[in-house]
Amino acid sequence: MRKFIFLIGLLLWANLVGTGPVHYPFWITEGFECRLQPEDKVKVKKYTKEDLRRFAVRESKRQGVNPKIILSMIYHESRFTARCTSIKGAKGIMQLMPDTAKDMGVTDVMCPYQNIRGGIKYYKAMLRMFKTDRLALAAYNAGPGAVIKYKGIPPYEETQSYINNILK
Repeated sequence: MRKFIFLIGLLLWANLVGTGPVHYPFWITEGFECRLQPEDKVKVKKYTKEDLRRFAVRESKRQGVNPKIILSMIYHESRFTARCTSIKGAKGIMQLMPDTAKDMGVTDVMCPYQNIRGGIKYYKAMLRMFKTDRLALAAYNAGPGAVIKYKGIPPYEETQSYINNILK
């Protein structure tokens, strides 16, 4: 897949060969590009922690979940750092595992906007499945299989600490 990129400040536009005159924005910050989805409609040229916070609040409300929990999750997962990978392989600002990111429609896991949208979508799915914030957070952190196996919050110190820190 070839792309033609034209620099406009820090915002790039790419026309993918064979797609006609469709343009997709790319984001360049800290030396990487982030393909935004058409629904992102982000108008800033360089994102800041505040831009990401505002986006997370807006997306939380759009998806019907508590923005305070999402902001706390982002803080505890990555400290609002977009390009990070855990030793277990979770990536991005909301630390999504690659298969989970794919299941949530995230095509660029290091794009903070896609990662936030996918992380909120996954948290909402866990909330629907387990009905409470505590169990949804346990599933987000340890996986839904662990919550099912232990019929509640798994006895993992990391997961219990995660839940308590998020809900402070």
